Amino acid sequence: MNILISGSSSYIAKSFWKAISAKHDVIGLSSKNTGTNIFSYDDIDSLSFKPHVVYIFNGVHDPNLDKKQLENINYNIPKKVIDFSLKNKVAKVFQIGSYWQYNSAGIIKPRNQYAQYKEEICQYMESIKEKETKLNSIILNDVYGPFDKRNKILNQILTKNEAREIFLNSDGNQELNFSYLEDVISGLNLLLVNEIATAERFFISGERMSLKKALNLASKIFESNLKINWGDKKFLVADACEPAKKIEGHKILFSLQKGLERIKYLHDKNNH
Repeated sequence: MNILISGSSSYIAKSFWKAISAKHDVIGLSSKNTGTNIFSYDDIDSLSFKPHVVYIFNGVHDPNLDKKQLENINYNIPKKVIDFSLKNKVAKVFQIGSYWQYNSAGIIKPRNQYAQYKEEICQYMESIKEKETKLNSIILNDVYGPFDKRNKILNQILTKNEAREIFLNSDGNQELNFSYLEDVISGLNLLLVNEIATAERFFISGERMSLKKALNLASKIFESNLKINWGDKKFLVADACEPAKKIEGHKILFSLQKGLERIKYLHDKNNH
C-alpha cells in the first residue's frame, strides 16, 4: 500500500513511518526536502507517487509563533494536503487532532488558537461530500514514548537527573490521559485495514491519572532528583476527555507505569 505522511518530521509521524515501512511504500511531506523520500509541501502537486492512504500529522502549538504562522502550519498546509488527496482520489485521509479542541465534557470548545485551527480543519473535512475519499480525524491525548525530545514534562523528569527544581502553576489535581507511543501506532495502523465511514472522529486514549500522581510515578521510575514545586492554580478537574469513537478492535496495552518502565529500559539500554 502507498502511504503519504504529512508533517513527517514530527515525533509520532517518524515513529509511525518506521513501524509501517517494512510492509508499505511510504513517502513524507515536510517544510524542507530533508532526506530520502521526503518532499517539500511546494512539490505536492508534482508528485508521481499515488498514495492510497494519507496521514496528516501537521500541528504546532508554540507561543512564540504569531497567528499567521499558526494558521499556516495547523490549517493551510493540512487543507492543501486534503485537497491534493481529493484530486488524486485517495481512499483514506486521517488528520491528527487534539483533545484541546474539547472541554472536559467532550464538547467542542477549542482552548486556544492552535486548537481552533485544528477544529477548523476537522470541520472542513466533515463538510466535504466526497464518496471516493474517506476523510476522518484522530483525536490524541498526551502521547509519550522513548527518545522523545519534545518539551513535555515527563521528558524533563527523564532527562534532568541532576538536582534541580521546577515551578508549576498547577496544583496537580487535574486528570490527564496518557497514551504510550506503541498504543498510538497500533491504532493508526489498524485504521489502514478497518472498514470505516467518512466524516468520523476517532480517539486513542491511554490511562487517566492526575498530573501530580503521574509525575510522582515518573520521578520514582526514572530515579529523578527533580524537585517539583506545585502551585495553587486549579485547572479543569478532568483536563482530558474521550470525545469521539474508539477504533474498532484496538486495545490499549500500556498503563502509564508500564510505559514509563519501558522508556527507562530502552534509555538505559541505549546508554550502555
